[in-house]
Amino acid sequence: MSNGQDERLVRQLWDSECGPEEIAGLLKLGVGELRRVVGVINQLGKETIHAEPDAAFSYWFSGYFDADGCFKFEKWNHSVSVQRDCRADDAAVPLEIFKRLGGHFYWKPQGKTNCFSNVTWRMRRPLELLTVLVPLFDRCPLRTKKRLEYHEWRYLLEHKILCRTKAARETFRADFLERSQRVHRLREPWHWSPSS
Repeated sequence: MSNGQDERLVRQLWDSECGPEEIAGLLKLGVGELRRVVGVINQLGKETIHAEPDAAFSYWFSGYFDADGCFKFEKWNHSVSVQRDCRADDAAVPLEIFKRLGGHFYWKPQGKTNCFSNVTWRMRRPLELLTVLVPLFDRCPLRTKKRLEYHEWRYLLEHKILCRTKAARETFRADFLERSQRVHRLREPWHWSPSS
Protein backbone atom coordinates (compact mmCIF):
# COMPACT_ATOMS: atom_id res chain seq x y z
CA MET A 1 0.00 0.00 0.00
CA SER A 2 1.43 3.40 -0.94
CA ASN A 3 1.56 6.47 1.27
CA GLY A 4 -1.28 8.01 -0.76
CA GLN A 5 -3.46 4.95 -0.13
CA ASP A 6 -2.53 5.05 3.58
CA GLU A 7 -3.60 8.68 3.81
CA ARG A 8 -6.86 8.00 1.95
CA LEU A 9 -7.67 5.16 4.36
CA VAL A 10 -6.87 7.37 7.35
CA ARG A 11 -8.98 10.25 5.99
CA GLN A 12 -11.86 7.84 5.45
CA LEU A 13 -11.52 6.59 9.04
CA TRP A 14 -11.14 10.11 10.40
CA ASP A 15 -13.97 11.79 8.50
CA SER A 16 -16.64 9.11 8.94
CA GLU A 17 -17.90 6.61 11.43
CA CYS A 18 -15.43 3.77 11.64
CA GLY A 19 -17.24 0.49 11.03
CA PRO A 20 -16.31 -3.20 10.97
CA GLU A 21 -15.26 -3.08 7.31
CA GLU A 22 -12.73 -0.29 7.92
CA ILE A 23 -11.32 -2.08 10.98
CA ALA A 24 -11.05 -5.33 9.00
CA GLY A 25 -9.13 -3.37 6.34
CA LEU A 26 -6.71 -2.09 8.97
CA LEU A 27 -6.17 -5.55 10.42
CA LYS A 28 -5.07 -6.84 7.00
CA LEU A 29 -2.21 -4.33 6.76
CA GLY A 30 1.36 -5.35 7.46
CA VAL A 31 3.21 -4.04 10.50
CA GLY A 32 5.07 -1.27 8.64
CA GLU A 33 1.95 -0.08 6.81
CA LEU A 34 -0.06 -0.09 10.03
CA ARG A 35 2.63 1.95 11.81
CA ARG A 36 2.45 4.57 9.03
CA VAL A 37 -1.36 4.67 9.27
CA VAL A 38 -1.26 5.07 13.07
CA GLY A 39 1.38 7.80 12.67
CA VAL A 40 -0.89 9.72 10.29
CA ILE A 41 -3.85 9.23 12.68
CA ASN A 42 -1.83 10.66 15.58
CA GLN A 43 -0.68 13.59 13.42
CA LEU A 44 -4.30 14.38 12.52
CA GLY A 45 -5.14 14.29 16.22
CA LYS A 46 -2.44 16.88 16.96
CA GLU A 47 -3.78 19.16 14.25
CA THR A 48 -7.40 18.89 15.39
CA ILE A 49 -8.82 21.34 17.90
CA HIS A 50 -10.92 19.21 20.20
CA ALA A 51 -14.17 20.88 21.24
CA GLU A 52 -15.66 20.17 24.64
CA PRO A 53 -17.49 16.84 24.33
CA ASP A 54 -21.27 16.86 24.51
CA ALA A 55 -23.10 15.54 27.58
CA ALA A 56 -24.11 12.23 25.99
CA PHE A 57 -20.53 11.38 25.00
CA SER A 58 -19.20 12.56 28.37
CA TYR A 59 -21.52 10.29 30.35
CA TRP A 60 -20.86 7.38 27.98
CA PHE A 61 -17.08 7.88 28.27
CA SER A 62 -17.25 8.11 32.06
CA GLY A 63 -19.05 4.77 32.23
CA TYR A 64 -16.79 3.17 29.62
CA PHE A 65 -13.68 4.34 31.49
CA ASP A 66 -15.17 3.35 34.84
CA ALA A 67 -15.58 -0.22 33.58
CA ASP A 68 -12.01 -0.86 32.48
CA GLY A 69 -10.03 2.36 32.18
CA CYS A 70 -6.76 2.82 33.99
CA PHE A 71 -5.29 5.70 35.97
CA LYS A 72 -1.55 5.22 35.58
CA PHE A 73 1.01 6.26 38.19
CA GLU A 74 4.47 6.07 36.64
CA LYS A 75 7.03 5.95 39.43
CA TRP A 76 10.12 6.21 37.21
CA ASN A 77 9.31 9.81 36.21
CA HIS A 78 6.61 10.67 38.78
CA SER A 79 3.93 11.30 36.20
CA VAL A 80 0.29 10.37 35.80
CA SER A 81 -1.69 9.39 32.71
CA VAL A 82 -4.83 7.51 31.68
CA GLN A 83 -5.35 4.69 29.25
CA ARG A 84 -8.04 2.35 27.97
CA ASP A 85 -7.25 -0.86 26.07
CA CYS A 86 -9.53 -3.03 23.97
CA ARG A 87 -9.34 -5.76 21.35
CA ALA A 88 -8.25 -4.76 17.86
CA ASP A 89 -11.61 -5.65 16.33
CA ASP A 90 -13.16 -2.97 18.56
CA ALA A 91 -10.71 -0.30 17.37
CA ALA A 92 -13.56 2.03 16.39
CA VAL A 93 -14.19 2.83 20.06
CA PRO A 94 -10.71 4.12 21.04
CA LEU A 95 -10.45 5.85 17.66
CA GLU A 96 -13.68 7.75 18.40
CA ILE A 97 -12.38 8.67 21.87
CA PHE A 98 -9.14 9.86 20.31
CA LYS A 99 -11.02 11.96 17.73
CA ARG A 100 -13.17 13.61 20.41
CA LEU A 101 -10.74 14.02 23.31
CA GLY A 102 -7.21 13.90 21.88
CA GLY A 103 -4.37 11.93 23.44
CA HIS A 104 -2.66 9.13 21.51
CA PHE A 105 -3.84 6.07 19.60
CA TYR A 106 -1.71 2.88 19.68
CA TRP A 107 -1.82 -0.58 18.14
CA LYS A 108 -0.06 -3.32 20.12
CA PRO A 109 1.14 -6.37 18.17
CA GLN A 110 0.47 -9.90 19.29
CA GLY A 111 3.75 -11.78 19.48
CA LYS A 112 5.82 -11.96 16.30
CA THR A 113 2.94 -12.13 13.82
CA ASN A 114 1.41 -9.38 11.68
CA CYS A 115 -1.98 -9.52 13.39
CA PHE A 116 -2.65 -6.97 16.11
CA SER A 117 -4.46 -7.94 19.23
CA ASN A 118 -4.79 -4.71 21.20
CA VAL A 119 -5.67 -1.10 20.60
CA THR A 120 -4.95 1.55 23.21
CA TRP A 121 -6.10 5.11 23.74
CA ARG A 122 -3.80 7.01 26.09
CA MET A 123 -3.54 10.57 27.34
CA ARG A 124 -0.42 11.62 29.23
CA ARG A 125 0.36 15.33 28.73
CA PRO A 126 -0.44 17.08 32.04
CA LEU A 127 -2.05 20.18 30.51
CA GLU A 128 -4.25 18.06 28.23
CA LEU A 129 -5.29 15.90 31.19
CA LEU A 130 -6.09 18.96 33.29
CA THR A 131 -8.10 20.76 30.61
CA VAL A 132 -9.92 17.79 29.03
CA LEU A 133 -10.35 14.89 31.46
CA VAL A 134 -10.59 16.62 34.82
CA PRO A 135 -13.59 18.75 33.75
CA LEU A 136 -15.19 15.69 32.11
CA PHE A 137 -14.86 13.54 35.24
CA ASP A 138 -16.05 16.44 37.40
CA ARG A 139 -19.20 16.79 35.26
CA CYS A 140 -19.74 13.03 34.91
CA PRO A 141 -18.30 11.40 38.04
CA LEU A 142 -17.01 7.86 38.18
CA ARG A 143 -19.19 5.44 40.17
CA THR A 144 -17.03 2.46 41.15
CA LYS A 145 -14.06 2.43 43.52
CA LYS A 146 -12.15 3.97 40.62
CA ARG A 147 -13.53 7.31 41.86
CA LEU A 148 -11.17 6.98 44.85
CA GLU A 149 -8.25 6.45 42.47
CA TYR A 150 -9.41 9.51 40.53
CA HIS A 151 -9.12 11.76 43.59
CA GLU A 152 -5.53 10.64 44.25
CA TRP A 153 -4.68 10.86 40.54
CA ARG A 154 -6.15 14.36 40.24
CA TYR A 155 -4.30 15.60 43.32
CA LEU A 156 -0.97 14.36 41.89
CA LEU A 157 -1.71 15.81 38.46
CA GLU A 158 -2.49 19.28 39.85
CA HIS A 159 0.56 19.26 42.13
CA LYS A 160 2.88 18.01 39.38
CA ILE A 161 1.96 21.05 37.29
CA LEU A 162 2.57 23.42 40.23
CA CYS A 163 6.07 22.06 41.10
CA ARG A 164 8.51 24.74 39.98
CA THR A 165 11.27 24.72 42.62
CA LYS A 166 13.66 21.93 43.57
CA ALA A 167 12.23 21.74 47.11
CA ALA A 168 8.69 21.50 45.74
CA ARG A 169 9.72 18.68 43.39
CA GLU A 170 11.34 16.73 46.25
CA THR A 171 8.19 17.09 48.37
CA PHE A 172 6.09 16.05 45.38
CA ARG A 173 8.19 12.88 44.82
CA ALA A 174 7.64 11.74 48.41
CA ASP A 175 3.93 12.58 48.18
CA PHE A 176 3.73 10.76 44.84
CA LEU A 177 5.14 7.54 46.30
CA GLU A 178 2.81 7.64 49.28
CA ARG A 179 -0.30 8.31 47.21
CA SER A 180 0.55 5.77 44.50
CA GLN A 181 0.99 3.12 47.23
CA ARG A 182 -2.42 4.12 48.61
CA VAL A 183 -3.94 3.56 45.16
CA HIS A 184 -2.14 0.22 44.89
CA ARG A 185 -3.82 -0.85 48.15
CA LEU A 186 -7.19 0.25 46.74
CA ARG A 187 -6.64 -2.05 43.75
CA GLU A 188 -6.01 -5.14 45.87
CA PRO A 189 -8.82 -7.64 45.51
CA TRP A 190 -11.28 -7.84 48.33
CA HIS A 191 -11.87 -11.38 49.59
CA TRP A 192 -15.01 -12.26 51.46
CA SER A 193 -14.82 -15.00 54.03
CA PRO A 194 -17.71 -16.25 56.11
CA SER A 195 -17.39 -15.56 59.80
CA SER A 196 -17.33 -18.58 61.99
